[in-house]
Amino acid sequence: MVEVKDLKGTEAPAVLDAEYDDVLGDLDEPEGVGEGEAQGTGENEPQEAVVESGEPVLEFPEEAEPEEVESPLERLGHPRMMDEANSPYVYVELPGGARLPNDPKLRLWRRLVLHEVRGEELDILNNDEIPHRDRMNMIFPSVIKEWFCDETGQAIRKKDTIAKLFRFVLSADRFWLWIQLRRATLGDPYSFSIPCTQDQCEGYGRKGYDLRLMKYRAMDEQDAKAVSLKDRLPSGKVMEWQPLRVHLEPRLLEDVDPKSRKTHALAVRLIKVDDRPMPWGNPATIQYLKRMAGADLLAMEEIFKTREPNIDLGVKMQCAKPSCRNRWDDSVPIFDRDFFRQARQVSSMI
Repeated sequence: MVEVKDLKGTEAPAVLDAEYDDVLGDLDEPEGVGEGEAQGTGENEPQEAVVESGEPVLEFPEEAEPEEVESPLERLGHPRMMDEANSPYVYVELPGGARLPNDPKLRLWRRLVLHEVRGEELDILNNDEIPHRDRMNMIFPSVIKEWFCDETGQAIRKKDTIAKLFRFVLSADRFWLWIQLRRATLGDPYSFSIPCTQDQCEGYGRKGYDLRLMKYRAMDEQDAKAVSLKDRLPSGKVMEWQPLRVHLEPRLLEDVDPKSRKTHALAVRLIKVDDRPMPWGNPATIQYLKRMAGADLLAMEEIFKTREPNIDLGVKMQCAKPSCRNRWDDSVPIFDRDFFRQARQVSSMI
């Protein structure tokens, strides 16, 4: 975990929205993410180049040396702070980070500032007609105040720019942001109840939890920057794959034959197996996976689990019913309806 430091009197790093807005505005849209072409602006517009594979990539102009600024890392881990409007926010480091597609410099975006949830976001959070995943994707571009580039220390603040970058966040990072957003809004204490797992027991286990204790396993920095990852399977085949990011998640929501759910879920991340392309949406990909050895498929799952970031939600519970007192292991219910509905303790005196 990151050391907590006194951050009073610190100044925010330099903000170069225009530069990164140009970069993000000219990115090729990943398949299934959105419609329409982004428009580049100004002389900093990335230029298209051709690499050996024949695939077009984006080249970026050299940036000026950034001003000497305080590293955002110095602020990470600090409890809720207040800005000039007496509104709380927290500094967060993502377990994996966002990486822009076709960025030859492989710049990584891991550190950001989250603002508290306000009325606009509460309306979205309380709208049960919107799938939970979509609710998260809708509110984060609104509550991210600044987003820092690891390599330059510079930041973006424009909401439309942040929304574009958010599409390339790892899915595990989004869950981590969800927890940190709750901390910024309601603080660290979180009380919850979970039904007892004992047969025929109608009791509950109750827990008071400190969200500061939530731990994550960060993704290796080289893995986070890589365009794709490679691993050898038990059969000797080499798998090339990409970590699950927000823009890939619609693939998981597609209607799938129940008999193909396992292979479908594995195919979401796959790029190649032994130099054989695994194109998404091609029935041949699913058929190929169905013919693979079970040991290879199980190894794929384990590789995805261990190389992608991981958040430890584990918690030990005990039934509060005196006649039961059953103990079991469970997960902190961060998607429970009450996660953002527990009001702070406030004084009634005016």
